[in-house]
This record gives sequence, C-alpha cells and structure tokens, in this order.
Amino acid sequence: MSELMAVFMWWLIIQILGLAVWPLLTRWLRWLPDRGYMLAKPLGLLFVSYGLWILATVGLIQNTTGGIIVVLIGVAALSVWAWRSANDDRADLRGLWREHRRLFIAYEIVFAVALIGWAIFRAHSPDLSTTEKPMEFAFFNAINRSATFPPLDPWLSGYAIAYYYFGYVMMSLLSKLTGVTAGIAFSLSNAFWFALAAASAYGVVGTHYGAYVRTIGCLHVVVDHPDSGLRGVAVVDTLAALAARSRLYAGQTDRLAVRVVRPMDPGDSRPNPEHNRRDHRRVDRRGSTERLGVAQRQ
Repeated sequence: MSELMAVFMWWLIIQILGLAVWPLLTRWLRWLPDRGYMLAKPLGLLFVSYGLWILATVGLIQNTTGGIIVVLIGVAALSVWAWRSANDDRADLRGLWREHRRLFIAYEIVFAVALIGWAIFRAHSPDLSTTEKPMEFAFFNAINRSATFPPLDPWLSGYAIAYYYFGYVMMSLLSKLTGVTAGIAFSLSNAFWFALAAASAYGVVGTHYGAYVRTIGCLHVVVDHPDSGLRGVAVVDTLAALAARSRLYAGQTDRLAVRVVRPMDPGDSRPNPEHNRRDHRRVDRRGSTERLGVAQRQ
C-alpha cells in the first residue's frame, strides 16, 4: 500500500467511526446545535476501542480485524437503535446537514488539511529515536501482536504491560482496520492526533461561539460562522507551542545545573567525597545517574 493510499484509508476509517456513532450523539447531545457531529470522530474511536478492550479483556473476542469489525457493527447497531427509539425527538440527519452544511464542510476541511499536512511533515521526519518514541513503538507492536488484553510486555516475556496503554489500543485499532504497516501506522497516528485535536478545537469553538441562537418571539434562527472555529485551532496550537517551548527551556536549565564530578582514580583507595555527597541540584525527574554520565563524558 502506498503512503498516499494509507493516508486516505486512515481518513476513511475515522469517517466511518464517526458516522457510526453520530445517530446516538444526536440523542445524547441534543442541546448542541450540530447534535454532536463535530465530536463524533473522537467519540466513535473511543466507543469502539473501549468495546474492543472490554470484550478482549474478558476473552469474548480477540484483538483481530474481525473482532474490531464485530465491535464496530455492534456500536453502529446500538447507535441506530437509540436514534430510532427517540420517537418524537428523533433528529433529522439530512436536515441537520442542510442546516449546518457550511460549518460541517469547514470542519472536515480543517481535519483533512491538518491530517495531510502533518503526515507530510512526518514523512520527512519519520525517525523514532527521540523522547519516548522507542517505548511507544514497542507498546504499539506488542498490542498489535496480542490476541487478548492486557497485552504482552515487550521487555518481559510472559508478563503483561504494567503501564497505561489504552491510547496504543486506539492506534492499533486504526492500524488493523486500514491494513498499513507498523512504521507507517505509527507516523500516521501522530498526524491523526494532531488533526483530531485541531478539528475538535474547531468543532467546540465553532459550535459554542460561531453557532448561536437569536430568539425573535417564537422564532429561533441558528446562524453559523465557519471561520469562528479557527480561533479554537489557533489557541490550541499556540498553547501547544508554548508548552513545547517551556519543556525545551526546562531541559536546557537542567543541563546548566549539571556539575562535572571528578572520576575516582582506580589506584587511589581513599574515598572521594564528591561521590559520597548527595547533590540535590543534580536530581530531577529523570534521575541523577543519567545526568552524571552525561557530565563525565563531556
């Protein structure tokens, strides 16, 4: 499968997951002008992944493509049943689309542009050698290969992962449904979370700020402003950039606090007080051992 087709399949599967739960959201989130359409993608992925995790944990199904499809069909059936049982309060899905067409199309454009844009970025920087990416990739592959949950520990054979891993279950679910290889799926999942965050921010702000109700006697008129949701995207991106900047600055200040320790002379039997005295300035959340090793090599 080509990389372009992999991106398209990723986009198509998340559309299916979102549409599967939208009928249910029209009943649960009836107080929203869009009846939950712009929250359907993350909630659809959450419901199907959680159903897979529960059923695979108790052993009723296995963590396979067939098992995921069974859960997806079950979630879609429950969603349609909840929508049809609403009777007089049943939402007109076609009417909602016609009424909020501009807002929905703008939301889909934001999601597609963010997904494709970050996928291009990841295609030019696909390495897994920074931060926690090697550990995440190990967990992702371990979950992919586990028939039931909890998944196998990639470092300790015969034991289960003793760490939170549900986010990797979501990644594995999308990987199995799209059929892409593990390396491409890992990079696409990174682009997917970026796109989902941008689109969800657009949806929340676009729904609560851009879509408002003006009451004129007994007449309610809903007015959409598709461009208003871009404020939410800008805020989320700005906060993410500031958080990354603060973490980078914190890492630089941690390095400045490292003090070079003179190594012990193998021929000197006298204890070195530098190695016995605890220096709290060298202790951070990553531990002092790594810091000392870096300082000695420098």
